[in-house]
Amino acid sequence: MENTDEKPAVASVSSHEPSGHVASISGPVLSLGPTRLLKNSEKNLLARLGLSTIPAAGWGGVLLVVLAELLLFCGAAGRMVSLQTSGQLDRVEEVQGMFWDMLTGAVKLTKTDTKVINTLHMITATLGHLILVPQLYMLVVFADEKLTLVLQLVLAMLVMVLALVMQTVRTVLEQNKPEGSDCKEEDTCLHRTWAWMLFINIIIFLTIIFIRVLFNMRLKNWIVRIKCVGPIIEFCVSRRSRDFQCLVLIITLSVTVLSGMILNTQQLYRSDQPEEIESKTVELVIDLVSALVCMAGLLVLVLLYFYSHTSYSHTRVVAEHRVEQELVLLGERHKQVLVRDKTVSKTKYCPVTRSARPGESGQLLRPAGGGVH
Repeated sequence: MENTDEKPAVASVSSHEPSGHVASISGPVLSLGPTRLLKNSEKNLLARLGLSTIPAAGWGGVLLVVLAELLLFCGAAGRMVSLQTSGQLDRVEEVQGMFWDMLTGAVKLTKTDTKVINTLHMITATLGHLILVPQLYMLVVFADEKLTLVLQLVLAMLVMVLALVMQTVRTVLEQNKPEGSDCKEEDTCLHRTWAWMLFINIIIFLTIIFIRVLFNMRLKNWIVRIKCVGPIIEFCVSRRSRDFQCLVLIITLSVTVLSGMILNTQQLYRSDQPEEIESKTVELVIDLVSALVCMAGLLVLVLLYFYSHTSYSHTRVVAEHRVEQELVLLGERHKQVLVRDKTVSKTKYCPVTRSARPGESGQLLRPAGGGVH
């Protein structure tokens, strides 16, 4: 008796046969599931309304980054040339020895040459405030965080070491001042105040970066679940708080750099006679031009912040009624998958949160009233 049961024909494919010889494979056609279709519809809706959470970086931001890099590096090089022409780098070997003593903790707080300390302060301020801190700032404000996470961590460690060295330099300068001297007599009160504010802002900025690194290492849930403190930490390191801290940092950095350059020039040429100042025209021009280039670079960093902030937060504003209308239509089209899960599942996997824990599934949505929420 012949077997009349027909089975679907499946093309036999040998493991040694090239894939190009396979004509067709019969069977059920794979298609996207209802949950994936819902996610795709949601992404398409956000893109259509212009509410995408990760906007594409335009050429304007890239040009601002290149311009800032060019101005800051040229300004830092000009500051070093200005230090050389003014004679502040004549004792560079002593400056190197002082820097090494600070790194090893062997520096003496008292009985130290003030000129050497001032030169070391200018060099570290130039490298830190015009090179390292702006590089880290641009990575945080403009670059993709996930792609530059390791580089941000390395730069943050370097900035932290340099900030501690600069704070030690300021402490040594304070300890070597003559007794009875006041900051008002030397006109250093303003610069000292802004320097302390900058140091505090750098510490806050680095703390935010370190915590966000921990968040990207899948420790976010553990940190956020800490009672009382967790939600506060999550808000303080959010994108909104981080961007605001970036703005405060760049403003404080600009004022500190400007006051420091003015103070250094004032201390160098305060005691010179008019004839001596006329003979140092070249040194003064180099000092002035380098200062202007540095400030122009810092101004470009401020413009980069506003460009990034506008691109991310103010790209497009959509009327509330239109968003609600689109969401209602989206819910009606995918009503089946939205109202299917009515009970908390202990084992169901959610592709959105990648979690199977009760209460964390993004699929546990219930109908409320006449519509789907």
